[in-house]
Amino acid sequence: MERAAEKGKAIVAAVEGPNSFIEPFEIECLGPICLLLFRKIQSRMVTVSPTDSVLSATQKMLELRLSAAVVTVENKPRGILTSKDLLMRVIAQNLSPESTLVEKVCSASC
Repeated sequence: MERAAEKGKAIVAAVEGPNSFIEPFEIECLGPICLLLFRKIQSRMVTVSPTDSVLSATQKMLELRLSAAVVTVENKPRGILTSKDLLMRVIAQNLSPESTLVEKVCSASC
């Protein structure tokens, strides 16, 4: 069992990247398979800053054809900006995407 765990850790180490949200102690908590799945999802993820404009965040989402972006501070997730946020908090309230900051309209605690 220990050998299987070590092999799993080797696989995880091979796919870890510099923009990882996972802390070293979390590797112990997540199984290697779950961690690999997270890495695959992370590669199809857009990250934006709370101080980015809604327009620039939306352009990043559009490039990858995603309906959400993870709002990060110091490479740690702090919230999410979804297409529903854009619709209900920007378009419906007639706010300017160029001058509205992500932190004003994102879900969760940005």
